[in-house]
Amino acid sequence: MKKFFLLTLAALLTLGAAAQQQGQRGARRDYTSTVLVHDPVMAWEDGVCYLYGTGNNLQQMTSEDMIQWQYANSVLKQTPEWIGKHIKGFGSHIWAPDIIKGNDGLWHLYYSGSAFGKNTSVIGHAQATSLKKGDWTDTGLVVESVKKDRFNAIDPAVVIDDEGTPWMAFGSFWDGIQLIRLKKDMHTVDKSFKQQTIASRPKTTPVDSIAPVEPGSKAIEAPFIYKREGWYYLFVSWDYCCRGARSNYKVMVGRSKNPAGPYLDQEGRDLAQGGGTLVYKGDRDFLAGGHSAAYRMPDGREIFICHGYDREYGESRLVLKTMTFTDGWPVLSNMKYPNSPYIKEPFALWPSAPADCRIPDADWQEREDDGNRFNRVTVPTMELFPAVQQPGPRRGVQKRRAVVVCPGGAYQILAYEKEGQEVAMWLQRLGYDAYVLAYTVPGNREQALCDIQRAVRVARSKGADEVGVIGFSAGGSLSARACTRYDEQTYEAVDEIDKLSARPDFGILIYPAYLDEGEGGTLSPELRINAETPPMFVFGTEDDKLYSGPSCMTFVPAMQKAGAPVELHYLTKGGHGYGMRRGAGRVWPTLCETWLRSIHQTAPSRR
Repeated sequence: MKKFFLLTLAALLTLGAAAQQQGQRGARRDYTSTVLVHDPVMAWEDGVCYLYGTGNNLQQMTSEDMIQWQYANSVLKQTPEWIGKHIKGFGSHIWAPDIIKGNDGLWHLYYSGSAFGKNTSVIGHAQATSLKKGDWTDTGLVVESVKKDRFNAIDPAVVIDDEGTPWMAFGSFWDGIQLIRLKKDMHTVDKSFKQQTIASRPKTTPVDSIAPVEPGSKAIEAPFIYKREGWYYLFVSWDYCCRGARSNYKVMVGRSKNPAGPYLDQEGRDLAQGGGTLVYKGDRDFLAGGHSAAYRMPDGREIFICHGYDREYGESRLVLKTMTFTDGWPVLSNMKYPNSPYIKEPFALWPSAPADCRIPDADWQEREDDGNRFNRVTVPTMELFPAVQQPGPRRGVQKRRAVVVCPGGAYQILAYEKEGQEVAMWLQRLGYDAYVLAYTVPGNREQALCDIQRAVRVARSKGADEVGVIGFSAGGSLSARACTRYDEQTYEAVDEIDKLSARPDFGILIYPAYLDEGEGGTLSPELRINAETPPMFVFGTEDDKLYSGPSCMTFVPAMQKAGAPVELHYLTKGGHGYGMRRGAGRVWPTLCETWLRSIHQTAPSRR
């Protein structure tokens, strides 16, 4: 069990990237919370959310909480034969669906087939009585475009107006977004309404060799019309998708009282003349995003979705945002999941806490750049992310395991989202009950130690057979203290829970700080390492010269000297404070998962 590794940055990044790519592109898992998707749309039926996207005969996934997604078979059992009659050599890769429930009680699905970079394209239609049954009947062609046309028949989006009339927006490049009216059957074009352009961009010269030559740089596509309080909101995507890390997709919006337009932006400019108000262009996780949709969910919340290109690999993933409106215009914020069975409301750590143990809003700071955080905690809490149940046979002895997650922040604040909640969601997917600990801050290290000892005992009282700790930066310091001072009585027992052991069964220190506070940069005197110290996984980088660099190089040799099991992964570069988000933050989780399997020898219990 005793291991010591010194790896270069290049070697570790290669290992981490390979492991991640294998997890994403290897054998398909039954469940995931990292959704790879292009052109997402959603629908709800009987408490289940159905997600559809571009793919072989259209991609399909389901979820009860929009966190854990279950893969399903392709939407269409086979590729409609009629598409090949319009597009020579067409395979089974069907694009950009839209789905809506009609006034006839049927589900109506629209989809695209095209020759990439050309406007030889078709939009088709299918209908079903039930999403769960998936009894789709294809009705064939709705609209098509050919080379001589100045529009491109892809990216359908249908809305039903207050009179029950269906309208379809569609289009990509060329002369922009088109609008047609459908008949009551939801798939026959009403030719009494003349097709018109409702959004476009001025034509300039092609911007690069990747952009289609014929349509020039009129980079607009992917309409979606959202009806709300007497307004029709037209969302469109500008610029370029499908280029990985070079994508610069963004979402613009305009609105109209009439589904036929004109759609004006917040400054009064017509989208048909190049207007548009920016809604989304990426965030800390995504460098770009587009092909959007908007919905009012069954619980009344409004959401915005699109696919975004992640900053690390440029892969296309699902973006989910809460959507509110200010002065009649959409504003996006991070998605919250109040009804999820995989996230529980925080509860008070200590029985003396008031009945309402919520941390005051004044002590909570929302930050788009580095994640939301607590600036002060006077009533410590634990937030449970229960282990995700996964299908399949169980092997060997099953134990219920839990991990207490300790965010960092120099013992002054807590990086609660980046180093707490995001880590807990990773752990629950591995089959652990993850408790995010909001310990006392600022500036009270001794009370923080009392908090983590109590948290380990509380996790045991909830039924865990084994309890580990994981911490980041100052949270790594706190976790190391918990693993080396568990036999100290740091507070007077307050109830029966305090009769349980405070010794963690394992510890994980990610870019730990303050482990070298002894004289001359030696091991901090409070860390009492011996052969009974629990197994430890330690991860840091040499260039983190103030924190994990010296802490790792002090702590790990002390563990070895005492005969305590330890595994170190030490990069030359990586910095500090990355959580699971970038660079080294994409490496350590794969290595840590392997280590957890090795020390446990059996998988955690997935209830």
